[in-house]
Amino acid sequence: MLMTLSRRFTAPAAAIAFILTCSLFAIAQNGKIVFTSDRSGSWQIYTMNLDGRDQFQVTNLAPTDDDGLFASISPDGKQIAFNYNAGDGPDLFVINSDGTGLRRLSDDQSSFWPRWSPDGKRLVFSTFAGLRSAVIATIPTDGSGKRKLLTTDLWESVGGIYTPNGKQIVFGSQMGGFVSAVWIMNADGSHQRRLTPAALRGQPWGVSPDGRHILGYSNQDSPPALGNGIFVVNLDGTGRKRLAGSPQFHHDLYPSYSPDGSKIAFMSDRFSTDIDPFTYGTFDILTINADGTNLQDVAPAVGSCPFDGNCVTPFWGPSPSGPELTEASVTRATTGAPSEAGSTRNLSIPVSEGKPSDYLPGEELLPDVLVRGLCVVDLSTKKLTGGCVGSMGLHCVGKRDPANCPAGQSARRPEWLQLCVYARGYVDGARSCSVL
Repeated sequence: MLMTLSRRFTAPAAAIAFILTCSLFAIAQNGKIVFTSDRSGSWQIYTMNLDGRDQFQVTNLAPTDDDGLFASISPDGKQIAFNYNAGDGPDLFVINSDGTGLRRLSDDQSSFWPRWSPDGKRLVFSTFAGLRSAVIATIPTDGSGKRKLLTTDLWESVGGIYTPNGKQIVFGSQMGGFVSAVWIMNADGSHQRRLTPAALRGQPWGVSPDGRHILGYSNQDSPPALGNGIFVVNLDGTGRKRLAGSPQFHHDLYPSYSPDGSKIAFMSDRFSTDIDPFTYGTFDILTINADGTNLQDVAPAVGSCPFDGNCVTPFWGPSPSGPELTEASVTRATTGAPSEAGSTRNLSIPVSEGKPSDYLPGEELLPDVLVRGLCVVDLSTKKLTGGCVGSMGLHCVGKRDPANCPAGQSARRPEWLQLCVYARGYVDGARSCSVL
């Protein structure tokens, strides 16, 4: 790609409880995929469901020669940030996900690739600085305040992404004289360090919701003849693995995680009939499981940008109406009624993110609260009868093994973040869910 601009439960006698678990019963936040396409005759921003349905045109921008809009969805799903070049250079814009409320954030004709901070208060983006090299910068999303530059303009750095806790930023850079490599730094720009080798020419494009993995693609700032593949690497740079590889020549670009981390969306020309060694083919939007399996072409022939590969750029984010759960098959095991044990029913509860204090046992399930980990919910009162874990997976409340997960404390190892069992269980020494 060439960098150019232009929820097992036991039911008490008085209530029926269900345990919701994302990992065991595939309760997932589907979200929306935002992308760009020129199907209308000019490059515009669209959103769609994960299966490619319900495609909606968000923008009605004046035609431009620049095919790279690089849209990203805000943490609450209500806004989309993007860059748009009216002719003199790209600037940052924000629009509501329903297409209303378009507003400009920058007016320097040199800002692009915006991504939201986890709290939605800032954007990290790329911009040209004094020596006209691209650097990583941040700016408030409310339009107040000046941009803050985080990297040197001696080397080009692009594509910043916040980690889910907001403490670090992952980015691509030529620092040290490399064509491109994946780097990470603190959110204030300090402690910058390289994560991938020079030969990979890596560019990051996503961080997993649990903050443990980085998604990227190879051969950034390289000609189309080299092809591109997507990879996943641990946040410390170890354990790099290619995903969805194919023997034929192709370009896989711009991978991003689904909001629950179970899937990945990216664009690819592997099924294109107009690909050749010197240009990019027509791009489809594909999805895979996070382990690289189950490849699906959800949106064929979305757009073509044969000379720069900057179009389409799918990004997976929350739904505009807030996080949503699919109808999940939840196991029902009723005390004193063995014949019902193991029977199932479909359950769909509207849920969204809250603080750890929101999930204390007995408190009401807040509107739009995303339930992750294992939570016991009394459907008659809509209250939690056990504890739960915040959607960022950082704190544990409710019954637990104190040695593993003290109340209100962060789990001591990242592997435990999704393994807290409440009211009836704990995290065992093997870091798996166990029932008391």
